[in-house]
Amino acid sequence: MPVSRTLAVNYTQDEKVFDVKYQNQFLFGDAILVAPVESTKQTAEVYLPAGDWYRLSSGEKFAGGLAVLVAAPLTDLPVFIKPGGIVPMQHVIQSTNEQGDGILELHIWYGKEANSFVYYEDDGSSYAYQKGAYYKRKISFDPAKKQISLAAVEGSFISKYTKIALVLHGFEGKTKGKMKKIDVNGKALEMTDNAVSFPNSSETIKIDF
Repeated sequence: MPVSRTLAVNYTQDEKVFDVKYQNQFLFGDAILVAPVESTKQTAEVYLPAGDWYRLSSGEKFAGGLAVLVAAPLTDLPVFIKPGGIVPMQHVIQSTNEQGDGILELHIWYGKEANSFVYYEDDGSSYAYQKGAYYKRKISFDPAKKQISLAAVEGSFISKYTKIALVLHGFEGKTKGKMKKIDVNGKALEMTDNAVSFPNSSETIKIDF
């Protein structure tokens, strides 16, 4: 399935996604919906398919199956995330050749259903990945177990990120003020609140909330 695709690919039975008003909206990856807006407009009517959606910039939660009118200044393109969405990010760099600050931000939006995401990294310039020089790990969110887990790393590539910052969205009231614990390969790490950062270990990481 294409990374970037029309809403009709995922929501074929929803007649509203075929409305010409929403023809420029598209899905990016498993969790992101993007609504392009003309540069001369400050608001946009966005159709959100069934299920809840979080606005990326504000964290505001919207019910799906409806068209919503949202602010759309030039500095804030309407982008929405599905509950359970797992999206890795990094601080701004000017090109892929830059090393950056070594921090991988792992953003997770609370949802009632479990979800998983496979994070992948390689040198981006050679075929070394064909010989195992890649970095891959499965990241899982399980609301029933109240746990976020990062599987052990596969591959021999050394990630450029030395630290992971876990950023939670929509978890208010779910964590009782702070995370419970982080285990790296069965060994507990100290933590204070939901602004959690920890070493990017290649071992299994489990976070209880």
